Amino acid sequence: MPLLKQAFLAGLFSFLSSAPGAWAQEFVQEQERDFPLKTTGSLKIVNQRGSTSVLGWSMDRIRVKIRRRVQAETQEEANKVFASLEVSFKDRGADLELLVEAGRGFELSDRLKERKQPRSEVDLDVRGPANLKLDLWSVNAKLKVHNWNAPVSARLSSGSMEFTDISASTPGVSTICADCTIDLERVKANVRAVSQSGKITLKSAQSKEVFVETVSGPIEFTETRGEQTYVTSSGAIKGSRSRGSLELRTRAGVVLLSQIQGTLSGRSDSGNVALEIEDWNPENRVFLESDSGQISLKLPYRFSSVVDFWAQEGKIDSEVEVRSLTSKPAPPLPVGQRLQGQLGNPLGGFRLVPVGSEVGLRALSRKGSIQVRRSSPTESPQSE
Repeated sequence: MPLLKQAFLAGLFSFLSSAPGAWAQEFVQEQERDFPLKTTGSLKIVNQRGSTSVLGWSMDRIRVKIRRRVQAETQEEANKVFASLEVSFKDRGADLELLVEAGRGFELSDRLKERKQPRSEVDLDVRGPANLKLDLWSVNAKLKVHNWNAPVSARLSSGSMEFTDISASTPGVSTICADCTIDLERVKANVRAVSQSGKITLKSAQSKEVFVETVSGPIEFTETRGEQTYVTSSGAIKGSRSRGSLELRTRAGVVLLSQIQGTLSGRSDSGNVALEIEDWNPENRVFLESDSGQISLKLPYRFSSVVDFWAQEGKIDSEVEVRSLTSKPAPPLPVGQRLQGQLGNPLGGFRLVPVGSEVGLRALSRKGSIQVRRSSPTESPQSE
């Protein structure tokens, strides 16, 4: 081997060997503790060192499984870090607090070093009475709550949140995270979920009120019930098999909707909006609006409703026949066109109706186009 290459490898080996934590290994300590329950108020868990999982049970005590992990070169060094990690349980009258503290017994310089380059993690697996109001705080971690019957509040800077089988009174479930995914499934409670760039998913929720907001993260909901509001700046919105009063707002995101029942109001500044209706209820009310995006509608084969389609600077591309009240064929629709009237049964096409009739389906695009398609007889449930 050339001498120059040998010298380079020797220097590299010497550098890596002398680097802090170069040969560090993971040391683990596990512990289980029970805390008696003297109140039925609230439980606050603050863990800025790792993930937290909470499961509701029927016992009258709180059980915590603690898993500490430390990166160190020797057992002696690891023991010093373990000793600095404290999990405390505090009874504050009607409120209980479970707190993870790090750096106990460290000099200030060591604390600052540990804060800048953490070598330890503390994961909590908590079981407690499901009727306690729950408040969770963490930094970069995973938060999970399952089988809980009281209001839940969670704050996180990054990571992920997961809530399943939650049934709670007002204020319900409230989550805020700068950069993490939020999943809510089988929730019977009001929901307020806010994330900057992470995806928010809502499935099988029965709520009086739902509010979901992101900056760039996508939003997806399915099988939701209640008064729902979904807001994003540039994320996509995708929803299906949902019922109630829905309001959607995005500046640049794409909106994809299917099997929506109830009242729907959706707006996008520049993103496209697509709605597929499989089963139309005459009581439904839909209003879709876009400044420069395209609006695409797929209607049931036997769809029938008063509609108002208006492409102010674009065109309407409709495969549904436009019928004139006279015997003369309807002329081609020009740019900047608008269709107002009865679409579908009983004529199977389009006919004018008296001004002032209540509109069931309204679509407005200022600069984009509007496309209208019908399902085939075999695709539409109403054709049976």
